[in-house]
Amino acid sequence: MGRFYSLSNTNLKQVELVELVAGQKFYVVHEIETVCSISYHAPFTGGCEVRLPVGFEFEIMHSPVPDATGVACRALEYERWERALVPADVRAAVDYGGFHLVLLFDTISVDCKLISDAT
Repeated sequence: MGRFYSLSNTNLKQVELVELVAGQKFYVVHEIETVCSISYHAPFTGGCEVRLPVGFEFEIMHSPVPDATGVACRALEYERWERALVPADVRAAVDYGGFHLVLLFDTISVDCKLISDAT
């Protein structure tokens, strides 16, 4: 994917971007602040900022489109992390449809390690 300069963890450094495709699995090696996107069975979406701890595991949901800078990800232990990341009142909403995470390519390249390639 090429090289870029990352400000991740407050250090400016050159990083090789990881090639991302649907189905790849990663784990977090440095705590990450990111967006938890909330879906509803209605013409509305929401979200909140969350912290993903070291060891958190996720899967790339869709291969990125050209010129994208981030990608949608799904927690591997979905139900466990849904309880931990999505507020109870949101989960209890009649139209609640689930959550996913949005991670930037540089965040994955710097703060995560590949568990397995897409199958």
